[in-house]
Parts: sequence; structure tokens; C-alpha cells
Amino acid sequence: MQNNRNIYIEEYHQGIFQAYQKRVLAELQMVGESRIMTGDMKVYLRQMVPEIYQYKIWELVFDIAHDGVSYDTLFYKARKYNPTIVLIEDAKGSVFGIYASQTWRESKDFYGTGETFVFSFKVPHRSN
Repeated sequence: MQNNRNIYIEEYHQGIFQAYQKRVLAELQMVGESRIMTGDMKVYLRQMVPEIYQYKIWELVFDIAHDGVSYDTLFYKARKYNPTIVLIEDAKGSVFGIYASQTWRESKDFYGTGETFVFSFKVPHRSN
């Protein structure tokens, strides 16, 4: 009897893991196409943001190719959204960014919550 119970518990836990894994790997819905964010980055970032935002539709709000390089334009567009993810790819192909949990605003002081975080990715060399 004890052995049957252990098998059931292992199968039950395995079932929970498989259900969670399928949920996490479900396609992230995005409006707009990021030239920086790969599929692996989408999976990682979705797991890192608070659960309430993991299955929302993500929208590309600012793209240098379309919006230019103005910080004022970035700030103006980003302040309309909460939360935001900023991805930056440097000249060497490294990708890093921030998840900002609060609406952007001008401030002389620091602001944000414990949900805000910075991140970076190791990206294989990309040929240009």
C-alpha cells in the first residue's frame, strides 16, 4: 500500500510540472516584432515578471528604427505603460535591459518596487 501511494505522489507531482511547463511554453503574444528579443529571451522574461503580466499581450512601444534615438520620445511613449521592459543591444551584440514595475515619471529621487529588476543575456556572436 505504501509503495502505491509513493508512485501516485510522484505521478501527481510530475503532472503538475508538465502542466506548468506547457503553460510557460505557450506562445507569448506580442503586438509588434522585436528585432532584439529571441524566443529564449521571451520565455525567460515571461518567467521573471510577476505572474499577473505573464499571459498578457505584450506590445512593442518604442523601436529606434521607427521612433529614432530620442530619450524624450522613449520617455514620452514609455510613461503611458505600466509595467515596461526595455531591451538594449550594444554594438558588440550584448543584450541587457530592465523590467520597470511602475510607470515612468520624472523624479529627482529613486522610485520603483521590489519587482523591478535588471537583466542581461549571453548572446552568441551575430554576424552583421
